[in-house]
Amino acid sequence: MPKHSTRRQFAKSSAAALLASSPALWGCKDTATGPTGPTPVSGSAHAGHELPGRDRVFVPPSWGPSSRRRFDGKNVIVLMLDSFRWDHLGAFGNSKAPTPNLDKFAGESTFFTHSYPEGLPTVPVRTSLLTGRFTYPFRRWQVLYPEDHPLLPEILWSEGFRTGLVSDTYHLHKPSYGFSRGFDDVKWLRGQEQDPYVRDPAIIDSIDVSSRFKPRGMRENEERETRTYLANRHDWKTDEDHFTPRIMRSAVEWLEEQPRKENLFLWVDNFCPHEPWDPPESYLRQVDPGFADWAVRNICPVPGDSDGYLDAEELRQVLALYAAVVRFVDAWVGYFLDEVKRMGMFDNTMIVVLTDHGEPFGDHGIVRKVRPWGYEELARTFLMIRDPSGRGVDRVDSYVQQTDVTATILDWLGIDRPSHMTSESLMPLILGQQEKIRDESVCCHYNESISIRHDEWSYHWFVENSRARVSPRSAITKEGPELYNLRDDPTEQNNLVSQEPERASDLDRRMREFTQRLLDRERA
Repeated sequence: MPKHSTRRQFAKSSAAALLASSPALWGCKDTATGPTGPTPVSGSAHAGHELPGRDRVFVPPSWGPSSRRRFDGKNVIVLMLDSFRWDHLGAFGNSKAPTPNLDKFAGESTFFTHSYPEGLPTVPVRTSLLTGRFTYPFRRWQVLYPEDHPLLPEILWSEGFRTGLVSDTYHLHKPSYGFSRGFDDVKWLRGQEQDPYVRDPAIIDSIDVSSRFKPRGMRENEERETRTYLANRHDWKTDEDHFTPRIMRSAVEWLEEQPRKENLFLWVDNFCPHEPWDPPESYLRQVDPGFADWAVRNICPVPGDSDGYLDAEELRQVLALYAAVVRFVDAWVGYFLDEVKRMGMFDNTMIVVLTDHGEPFGDHGIVRKVRPWGYEELARTFLMIRDPSGRGVDRVDSYVQQTDVTATILDWLGIDRPSHMTSESLMPLILGQQEKIRDESVCCHYNESISIRHDEWSYHWFVENSRARVSPRSAITKEGPELYNLRDDPTEQNNLVSQEPERASDLDRRMREFTQRLLDRERA
């Protein structure tokens, strides 16, 4: 019987492999000794100087000749909906939150039911999508590198596309992050979550958070997130002042402004239904007509263990807030898609609708993403891709990764995929030419946890001395690996690692081999 590997063996083998890679690839500081101040490049008068670590400047190559094989006026629209739990989408057959517009679109598209992000959370997912490369096991939540050229929008820009980005995902707009690269037109809507948008102390200090926040009592200034958000939205007057309506209207305006409805690439990055869960009351009333009797409308719970913080009724209320936001987002997605159709763009536009990850609501004892665990409530997503030719199959149940969207877009447009990309085109699945392109899907948090799905099983590993195992914000500890049968136990509650040691060992081996392939590719 194969011997099950230890956590220490996995950590040591991964660390050794990473140390053999270039630090520039995965964000470690270069500790090599060298000049500590500016040095002249020559002995001539008025010579230029070099700063330490800046002697090698990345200059991207010219765009060169076009690799595009077809010039047929196609467009691509990507619609990202942040933190949208897969089990709140009606197309999966559940009733947690009616989503008629997304369900309709899923019926018009190829619906991928087992799609996973390879690296979590928000920023790694976008990094992977824009670069077409796995962030695991090299990169954490971090800025884009200059060497990440060419990003997807940069490729399309060099192939003659007009590119646009509309977003309220404020993490992408943080100084130096660089996620607007390659876009001709960019519109940022400020004010989501902890975005430092409204800074006037008079406004901030006037905010009463007591009706919208329940403290946990473990840390100072726990209400800051809620207070910042409420200050940012202090002047809202109608439902359409909310972020999602403004995002969708801005996206429609960008499309309307384009004189030619061809060779367009639009990325719409909608932060909702991410917290704060602050739906219009008209939508909250649909979920819970008695919401006015709640003691507190806890729109942004303090991350941590659910036990001892939220009782069953309070957790139900938080889920009601989330479900109401989901309904609200669905309504405005419907508006956007109707407008795209009204402009006559459905016949020549690939439309991709996806989410980056889900959200924990007590499923494994925590509320919000306080622990870097890749369980289904966070890791499983949805993906819909509409090929306007109508040739696409209705549904794909085999495993795919969200990063595969990148290669799919290039393939559909007839543009060569750069050789460094690890993204795989989904077009063979969409056209029914293949049943699968991957044997497994992985989902990881950099240097904290890994998970892999193969057949009907999931396997989880928690890195030693990481927040995945022990956290000061949670009483839950993790010891060894975990194994779940997703068919019999879709919410991953019954750990079978001791009953199925050979299966656990096989999945551990698959994860190691997957990691090694990525390492070998980087070295090459």
